[in-house]
Amino acid sequence: MAEYIEPLLSQLLVDESKAYNKVLIGSKLFPMVTVHKPESKYPRYDRATALHVPDTKLASDGEANEDTSKATMVDFSTVEHALRRTIPGDKMQFADGPFKVEPRRVSRSLMKKLELAKEKEIADLVKNLTDRNQALSGDGTTKTNVWSGSGGAPLEIAEDARNAMLMEPNVLILSKSVFNKLSEHPDILEKLPPSSHKVADKKDLALIFKVDEVWVPDGQANMGALKQDESANTSQIWGDVFIYAHVDLSDDLETVCVGKTAMLKYKEANAGHYVVRQWRKKEGGVLGKDTVNQVGCSYKVLMQCPELIYCLKDVL
Repeated sequence: MAEYIEPLLSQLLVDESKAYNKVLIGSKLFPMVTVHKPESKYPRYDRATALHVPDTKLASDGEANEDTSKATMVDFSTVEHALRRTIPGDKMQFADGPFKVEPRRVSRSLMKKLELAKEKEIADLVKNLTDRNQALSGDGTTKTNVWSGSGGAPLEIAEDARNAMLMEPNVLILSKSVFNKLSEHPDILEKLPPSSHKVADKKDLALIFKVDEVWVPDGQANMGALKQDESANTSQIWGDVFIYAHVDLSDDLETVCVGKTAMLKYKEANAGHYVVRQWRKKEGGVLGKDTVNQVGCSYKVLMQCPELIYCLKDVL
């Protein structure tokens, strides 16, 4: 059976995945960093190594001091993930520019499912970190109560979460439902200037909760099947969350942050992170039979410093 890699289609998925990731939480918390081989090492920081300031003054003999506060280097291996779908032979005849229509549509859909699976992996990791999350419950006005109506005390519990951070958080990530609730919660509205609008926006929340940015991923996600528009709803994966984090968006593992996602780059796929493979299920006939279209990638979610994230969950 003929089998081949589609380099142009593989590269297209890299570009489209960047746009798709804008509606997801995990890709912001654990940004992608490129690796060129499946096995490597990454730095894991603790309180001593994350905050240590070395003596950089040269000795009298001109020798530099040895940096003894290096992070612990941990081995990791990327893990291969793939999905495939069979395309009937009669749908392989139609093209749009350099791409056949059906393989492009199928590849895009499979890529989104792979990204959603990665999103769920990150959500499960964050929400189950020991001593790094807290679930709210019950009606009332104490800080451990949920924020339904005018209940709970979001400013108080948020300050507790901030105090549990090793470094100041630079982002606040809210699920869409939590953003909508906080934007009209009485405790938040009291912090707005008298001449302000009636509800808080992202800039207001960034000032109130003392972060650089507030991220509110949009969309609808169904882990069983994508909607017709193939958008993603993070509430089904994350639930109602309020997440403080110290993140770094650079393509670099040597930074102090909550973590990164190491993704393997394939030279066979135009140096892309996705590989689209195709092969015929059966030979014979003028046009052949059904074609199998597979999309794969290889990655590893790396937790570099758990003390740089805190998650309040089930807040509504």
